[in-house]
Amino acid sequence: MVQTEAERQAVIVDIRHEAWQRAASRPTPPDQPTVVQAWAAAGPTTTSRETAAGAIPAPGPFPPPGGPAPRDEALPVSQGRAGVPARQPVSPQRIGESPEQHRRSTGQILLLTAGVVLVSVFAIFFAILAYVFATVEFRSILTGIASLLVLGIAWTLRSRRLAGTAEGIAVIGVVLLLLDVWIIRVNRLFSVDRLDVWLYTGLALVVLASILVGIARLTGLRAPSLSAVLVAPVGVFALGVGGSASLDDGAARVLLGAVAAVLVGAVELVAPVPRAEREMTRLGALIFGVVAISVAGAAFRTIDGGPVLAFALSAAAWCLVLLVAHRSTTALAGPAWRVLAGLGLALALGGLAVSAADEVATTPPVVDALRPVFLAAAALVVVAVAKSVPDAARRTLHLVSAVMMSFTSLALLLPAGLVVEHAGDALSSPWFRTYPTGALLVGMEGLAESTAGLGVTAVLVALQLRALGAGRVVAIWGWGPVVVLSLAVIGGALAVPGVVVSIAILLIAAAVALVLCVWSRPGPQIRTTAFACSIMLALLTSALATASAAVWPGAALVTLVILVGARALVSQRRTPGAAASGVIASTSVAVAVIGIGLVAPSWARSIDLVGGPVPDGFGVAVAGAAVLIALALLVGRLTTVEAVVVACLAAVATVASWGIVWVLQNGVADVGWRIAIALSVLAAAVCWSGRRRPEIVRVIAVSAIVPTSTVMAAEIGLWLDHGATEGLGVLAAGGTLGLIAAVNAVRVARSRSVALAADIGTAVPALVILVLTAGLGAPLGPLSLLILAAAPTFVAFRPIGGVHPRRQLGWVGAILATAALWWFLADRSVDTVEFYSLPVAGLLMIVGGVSTISRTRTIEGRRTPLGRIQGADVVVGAAAAIATLPSAFQAGSGPIGRAVVVVAIGVALLVLALVLLRDSWLLRGRTIAWFTALAAIGAPLIFRVLGPDGTRAPAEILALLAGATSAFLIAAVAVSLFRASALLANAAATASSIVVVVCASCLVGQGSLEGVDGLSWLLIVGATAVVATTRSGRSSVVTAITSTVGAVVLGVTMLATVPQVEYVSVPLAAAAIVAGAIRLARDRAARSWPMLSPGLILLILPSLAYDFGETTLWRVIAVGLVAVGVLLIGVLRRLQAPIVIGALTVITHGLAQLWPWISGLYESGYWWLWAGVCGVVLIVFAARYEQRVKNIRDARRALVALR
Repeated sequence: MVQTEAERQAVIVDIRHEAWQRAASRPTPPDQPTVVQAWAAAGPTTTSRETAAGAIPAPGPFPPPGGPAPRDEALPVSQGRAGVPARQPVSPQRIGESPEQHRRSTGQILLLTAGVVLVSVFAIFFAILAYVFATVEFRSILTGIASLLVLGIAWTLRSRRLAGTAEGIAVIGVVLLLLDVWIIRVNRLFSVDRLDVWLYTGLALVVLASILVGIARLTGLRAPSLSAVLVAPVGVFALGVGGSASLDDGAARVLLGAVAAVLVGAVELVAPVPRAEREMTRLGALIFGVVAISVAGAAFRTIDGGPVLAFALSAAAWCLVLLVAHRSTTALAGPAWRVLAGLGLALALGGLAVSAADEVATTPPVVDALRPVFLAAAALVVVAVAKSVPDAARRTLHLVSAVMMSFTSLALLLPAGLVVEHAGDALSSPWFRTYPTGALLVGMEGLAESTAGLGVTAVLVALQLRALGAGRVVAIWGWGPVVVLSLAVIGGALAVPGVVVSIAILLIAAAVALVLCVWSRPGPQIRTTAFACSIMLALLTSALATASAAVWPGAALVTLVILVGARALVSQRRTPGAAASGVIASTSVAVAVIGIGLVAPSWARSIDLVGGPVPDGFGVAVAGAAVLIALALLVGRLTTVEAVVVACLAAVATVASWGIVWVLQNGVADVGWRIAIALSVLAAAVCWSGRRRPEIVRVIAVSAIVPTSTVMAAEIGLWLDHGATEGLGVLAAGGTLGLIAAVNAVRVARSRSVALAADIGTAVPALVILVLTAGLGAPLGPLSLLILAAAPTFVAFRPIGGVHPRRQLGWVGAILATAALWWFLADRSVDTVEFYSLPVAGLLMIVGGVSTISRTRTIEGRRTPLGRIQGADVVVGAAAAIATLPSAFQAGSGPIGRAVVVVAIGVALLVLALVLLRDSWLLRGRTIAWFTALAAIGAPLIFRVLGPDGTRAPAEILALLAGATSAFLIAAVAVSLFRASALLANAAATASSIVVVVCASCLVGQGSLEGVDGLSWLLIVGATAVVATTRSGRSSVVTAITSTVGAVVLGVTMLATVPQVEYVSVPLAAAAIVAGAIRLARDRAARSWPMLSPGLILLILPSLAYDFGETTLWRVIAVGLVAVGVLLIGVLRRLQAPIVIGALTVITHGLAQLWPWISGLYESGYWWLWAGVCGVVLIVFAARYEQRVKNIRDARRALVALR
C-alpha cells in the first residue's frame, strides 16, 4: 500500500513538472505573470517526487526526470527581454505540498477510523483466542512480534509522510500495548500476580503512559501521546485505589483515587503540554472531580465528621482544578474551563455545607432549617474571599457564589414547603370554625424551626447581595430575600396563637411591604417584589380570615382598602413598573371581590342572615357581574391591558359560576337565584354596550345580550309553568323574536362589527333553541320551528330592491318552515310524500318561471343583466330538489318498484336534458335537469343500500346498480361528445363513482357480495379515475379525486374477502400507472416520480412484503420478473423512478431470497474475523477515497439527469 501511494504521488509530480517546463519555455506577455510566479503565489499544491519516494529533496530548481539538472542560466534571475520581468526559480517545496498543510476530508477520516476500530477488535479477539488455546511461549512471542511490527509499520508510514494512515496503525499498536499489560498479569510474569489488582493496574498503566510518551517523542506520532494522556489519569486513579487497600471503605478508596487522578491535571503547571493533550488532561481532571463529588457522600461514614472530610478533599481537588484554569495563559483556559471548574467547586462546597448541617442538627426539622443557613453562609464566605483575588478569579468565585445561592434556594424548598403546606392546611380547613381568640391552625410540628431558618437565610442572602454590589447576580437574585422574608412572616403568623393576632401580623406585613415599595432607596427590583408580596399577603389575609365569622368582615374590608390603596399608588406613579403593577393591583382587587362573593353566602348562613340555602356559585356570579359593571364605569381610568385582564377574569368567573348553578340546580326551587344571575349579567352587558366603550368590548357585550335574555326568558317560562317543559321552545322562540327589534336597532349603528356580533348573538341562541326543541320533542315543536322561521326572515329584511347579501338569510327561514312541515307529516306517519312535495315543488317552479318571464322585459331599452336573474336558478333548483329527494328517500325502503320508477324518471330526465334542454342567460335548464336526474338515479340506490333493507335482495340492488352505472357512464360520454360540456360529463362520472363505491362497499361489507365479484366494480371506478386524470379543468380534478378515493375505499373493503392481495393492489396500481404514463407522455417537463412512483410502489410493495414472511413460488417469480421489467423500462425510457424502484426491489428481493445462504456463510466463521475483513476493506477504500467519491458523484449526476 505504501509503495503504491508513493508511485502515485511520483506520477503526479512528473506531470506537473512537465507542465511547468512547457509553460516556462513559452514567451510571457508583459502584463501577465509567469507560471512560476503564479505557482509561487498560489502556494503549495502537491508533494514532490523525492517526498513521495521517501528521499530528502535537494535545494534548487526541480530537475527533469532522467536528465541533468537545469542550469540557473536557463532562467536568468536579473536579465530577460525588454519589459519582461525576470523569472525566479522555484524550489520543489514551493511546487509540492507539505503533509502538514494537507487537510483530509471528513469522510476519509471516518472511513479510516472505522477501519482501524474494526481491525483493533479483530486483533483483540484474535489475541484472546490465541491466549486461550496457545502456550505461554507462543503467547509472548505473538504479543512481542505484533507490538514491534505495528510500531515499525507506523514509524515507516510516518517517515513516508502518510501521517493519517500512520496514526491509525499507531492506534492499533496502542491497543496491543494495552493487551501486553493484560498478558503480563495473565502469564504471571515477574510475580505480578501477587500484587493487588488495582495496584498492579495503576503501576502498569503509569509505566505504559511513560512508554507512550517516549514513543511519541521518538517517532513524532500523536496517537501514543494522546493515548498516554488518556491512560495516565486512569493509572493514577487505580494506583490511589490500590494504595489505600487497607481501608475497608470502598467509597473512601474511590475518593482518594479520584483526588489523586485530579492531581495529574497539575502537570501543565510545571511542563509544557501540547494543545490536544492539555484539553484531554483537563477533561480527565473534570471527570475524576465529578467522581470525587459523587462518592464523597458515602465515604468515611464510619468516623465522626467523615462526610465533611470527604467533601473537604473534593473541594481541595476542585480548588486545584480552578487554580490550573487560572494560571494558564493559553486560549484553552478560557471561560468554558473556568465555568466548569467553578461549577465543580460550587458542588463540592455545597456538599460540604450540607454535610456540616447534618452533623450539627439533631432532628429532621432542624436539619431542613439549617441546610439553607449553612449554604448561604458558605456563599457569603466565597464572596468575602473573592474580594482579595484578581479580577478573573473574582468573576469565577462570583459564579461559584451564584451557584451556591441556587443551592440555597433549592434547600429553602423544604422549610418553605412546610410553611406553604401549613398555610394550605389552614386554607383548606372549614370556614368559620373558631372564635377570634382561637388558634388558626392545630398541629404545627417544625413550623417554628422552619420560620427561623427562613428568616436567618433571608438576612444572610441579603448580606451576600450587598457584598456583591451591582451585577448580574444581584439583578437575578435581588428579589429572593424579600420573598423568603415574606414566607417567614407567614410562618410566624401561622405559629402564633389567636386568629386576630395572626391576621393583624399579616395585615401589618402587607402594609409595611406596600410602604417599602414606595421608598426610593431600595432598588427597583426589590420594590417591585415588595409590591407583589404586599398584594399576596393581603389576599392571603382575606383567605385565612375565614377561620372566624367575627374576624372575616373586617379583614376583608381592610384587605380591599390595602389593595385599592396599592392601585392608587400605581396611579400616582409611585411604584416601579407602573404598567405591570397596575395590572397586578386591579386583578387582585377583582380577585378579592370575587372571593368575597364566594364566602359571603356561607357567612350569611353562619350568622342566620338568610333562611334558605343559596346555590353554590351564586355569590361568585353576582360578584363577577358587579366587577364588570364597576369596570364599565371606570374603564376610562384604567389602561387597556388592565381592563382586558380584569374583564376576562370577571367574565370567566361569572360564566363558570353560572354554569355551576345550572349544573347543580334544584329545578324550580333555584329559579329565582338563576333569574337574579341572568339580570346581573344582562345589566353588565348593557353597561358595556354603550357607544363610548371600545369596539371589541361592545362586540362581546352585544353578542351576550341576546343569549342572556333568551336564557332569562326560558327561566321565567319555567318559573311561570311551575316546572313544565312543553312550552320551553315556544317561550324561548317568543323571547328571541321579542328582542329582534333591539338587535336591529344596534345593527344599524355605524360599527359593522357590532352589527355582525348582534346577528351572531341572535343566531346562536336561535340554533340552541332549535336543538332543544328538536331534542325535547314537545307537542308544539312544529309551531316552535314556525316561530323561529320568522327570525332569520326578519333579520334578512331590507328595502324592496336591495342587493345586500344579508337577504340570502331568508332562505334559512324557508328551510325552518319546511322542516316544520315535515315534522308535522312525520308525526302523522305519512308515506305517500308526493301529495305534499310535488305541490310545493310545482309552486316553486311556477314562481321561478314567472320570475324568469318577468325579468325578460327590457329596462330602459336594455335586457336585464345575468346577475339580476340568478335567483331564478335557485328557485327552480329548489323546486327540483323538493320534487326528487323526498321520493328518493322513500324509495330507499319498501318494495323495489318505487326505486325502479324513480331511477327510470331520472334516466328520462337525463335524455331530456341531453336532447331538448339547454342553458341560457335566462335559466340554466340543462344543468338543473342534469343534476336533478343524477340525484334521482343515485339517491334511491344509496338510501336503499344504507337503509334497513340493504341486506335483502342483493341481486335486485346489483341489477339496479348496473343500470344506474350504465346510465351514468353513457350520459357522461354522450354529453362530452355531443354537447361538449365537461362539467356535466364529470358530474355524471363522479356520481357513477360515488354510487358504485357506496353500494359495492356496503354489499361487500355485509357479505352479500364476494370480494372477487367486486373486482369488476373496482375496475370501473379505476377506469373513471384514469380518464378524469387525463382531462383538464376543476371539475375533472374533483372527479379524479373522488374516483381515486372511492377506488381506495372499495379496495380496502375488498381486502378482507379476496384470497390474494394482488386482486386489489394490481388493479389500483395499473390504473395509477396508466394515468401517470399518459400524463408523462403529454408533459415533457414532468418528472417520473410524481407520475409513476405511486403506482409502481402499490404494484410491488404489497407482494414484496410477503418476502419477509410466508410466500409462494409464483409470487416470488412474479415479483422478480416485475422488478426486472420495471428496471429495464426505466433504463430504456431514461426514467428515474422506475430505475430506483426497480433496483431497490431487485436488491431487496434478492437479499430476502438469498438471506438464509448469506446467514449460513456468516455463521460459519467467527464474527470478529469478518470485522477484521471489513476493517481492511475500509482502510483500502479510505486510501482511494477521492476517486471513489468521484465515481459515486458521477453516478448520482447521471441518475439525477433522468426524468
